[in-house]
Amino acid sequence: MTAAAATKKGRQWALTTQLRVGFAVALFMVLGVSGVAWRVALDYRDDIKLAYQEHLLTTVQLAEAESALWQLRYGFPQFMIGSEAEQQRILTEQDTWYAIIEKRLAEYEQATTDPQERAQLDRLLTAYHRYKAARPKFFELWMAGEKDAAIAWRARTTTPYGAETVQAFAAQIALQRTHIQREQARTEREVQLVLGLVAAITLVQFTILAIAFVSSRRLLRRIRALRTHALAVVHKQLGETIDAATSGNEVMALEESIQLMSGRLLAHNALLRQFNEALEAKVAERTEALAMALAAATESDRMKSEFMNAVTHELRTPLNGVIGFAELLKDEVAGPLNPQQAEFVADIHASGLRLLKLVEGILDMSRLDAGGEAGKAEPVDIAALLQERAAAHRSAAEARGITLEVDAAAGHARLDPQALRRILDALLDNAIKFNRDTGTIRIGAHRVQGRLEIVITDTGIGIAPADLPKLFQPLVQLDGALARQYGGIGLGLALAQRLAQRLGGTIEVKSEVGKGSTFTLRLPMEEETT
Repeated sequence: MTAAAATKKGRQWALTTQLRVGFAVALFMVLGVSGVAWRVALDYRDDIKLAYQEHLLTTVQLAEAESALWQLRYGFPQFMIGSEAEQQRILTEQDTWYAIIEKRLAEYEQATTDPQERAQLDRLLTAYHRYKAARPKFFELWMAGEKDAAIAWRARTTTPYGAETVQAFAAQIALQRTHIQREQARTEREVQLVLGLVAAITLVQFTILAIAFVSSRRLLRRIRALRTHALAVVHKQLGETIDAATSGNEVMALEESIQLMSGRLLAHNALLRQFNEALEAKVAERTEALAMALAAATESDRMKSEFMNAVTHELRTPLNGVIGFAELLKDEVAGPLNPQQAEFVADIHASGLRLLKLVEGILDMSRLDAGGEAGKAEPVDIAALLQERAAAHRSAAEARGITLEVDAAAGHARLDPQALRRILDALLDNAIKFNRDTGTIRIGAHRVQGRLEIVITDTGIGIAPADLPKLFQPLVQLDGALARQYGGIGLGLALAQRLAQRLGGTIEVKSEVGKGSTFTLRLPMEEETT
C-alpha cells in the first residue's frame, strides 16, 4: 500500500463515526419533519378556530338584528304616549333600525351555507317583511287622529307579525347555536385526530430510528469481529500485517484482508492445478506401464500354462508305460518273481501312481489357471457320493488304523459331480495324510439356507493360526519337516479351493494344534426332487 493510499484511507471515517453522523442527521430530519407536521397541525387548528369565531360573529350579528327589532317594537308604546317631538324622533329612528336589521340579515345570508339555516332564514325574512309592511299604516292612522283604528290595526297585524318575527329570530339564533356547537365538536375531533396522527408518526419515526440504531450497532460489532478474524488469518496464514489504523474504516480493512486472501488463494489454486496436471501425467505414465506389465504377465502366465500342459503331457506318456509294465510284472505275466523282485516291482508301481497323481494335479491347476471350461451340473445323490469317496479312501485309512464315519442327510442336488469328487478326494487325502494313527475322520453333509455344507473333521496334528492364511496357496508347504515326513508339494488343498470357487462356493477351515482340523465346503445348490 502506498503512503498516499494509506493517507487517503486514513481520512476515511470509522463506521462508528459514520453511524453517529448518519443517525444525528436522521434525528434532525425526524425532528424537522415532526416540527413541520406539528406546525401544520397547529395552523389547521388556528384556521378552525378562526372559522369558529366567524360563526360566533354571525351569531352576534343575528343578535344585533334581533335587538334592533325589539327597538322597533318598543317604539309603539313610546309613540303612543310621547309628544310630537318624541313621535317624530321615533319615526326617524325606525329607518335606522330597518337598515341595521336588513344589513345584518344580508351579511348572515351571505355567510351561511347550511340548508337548514337558509330555510329558516327565508321564513325569518318573510315574517320580517310582513311586519315591516304593516307598521306604516299604524302610524298613518294614528297621525290622522284615528287612534282606535290604529290600535285595532296594531292588535290585528303588527303585534302578531312582530311576535312571529321575534320567534323567527329566536329560532334562527337557536339553529345557529346548534350548528356552532356541532361544528365545534367536529372541529375538536379533527384537531385531536390530526394531532394524534402527527404524534403517532413522530413516535413511529423515533421507533424506527431506534431499531435501526440498535441493529446497526449489532451489525457493526459483527463486522468488527469479522475484521479482527480476517486480520488474524492474514497475519497467521499469509505472514502479512494490515494496520487497521491506516486501512480506512472497518469495511475497508475487511475488504483489503479478503483481497489479500483471494490473491493468495488464486496463486495456490494455480500451483495446485500445475501439481494436478503433473500428477495426472505421472498417473497416466504409471497406468500405461502397469498395463504393459499386466499384458506381459498375462502373456507369461499363458506361456507358463502352455509349458506346464506340454510338460505334463510328455510326462504322463512314459509314466503310464512305467505303471503299465510294472503292473504286468506285478501280475507275473512275464514269469514268476522272487520275493525281493516282487517288493521292488511293488515300489515301482506305487511310486509311479504317486508321480502320476502329482502330474495330474499340476495339469489340473494349469487348466484352472488357464480358465478351462466348468463341468456340467447333474442330479447328484449327496449321501451316495460321500459314501463312494469314503469307500475309495477307506483302504488307505485302515492301513493306518483311521476310522471313516459318514453322516449325510443332504438329499439330492444339481452339481458338477466330477469337480465335487476331486474336492472331496483332496480334502480326504489331506485328512488321512495329517491324521494320527488310530484317529478318526467324520464326514457330514446338510443344507443351510439353500446351500450345501460338507464338513470333514479329523483328529490330526492341527494347523497353527499363523499358517492358516498360507494353507490354500499352491506349491506352499507349511513346514519343511512335515513335507519330508508326509510327502506332497502342496497342490491338493489349493486345487480344492480353486474348484470350490469355480462352483461358486468356498472352503473354510478351523484348526487347533494337537487336536485336529475341520474343513467346511459350502456350495450353492439347487435341490433335486427324488
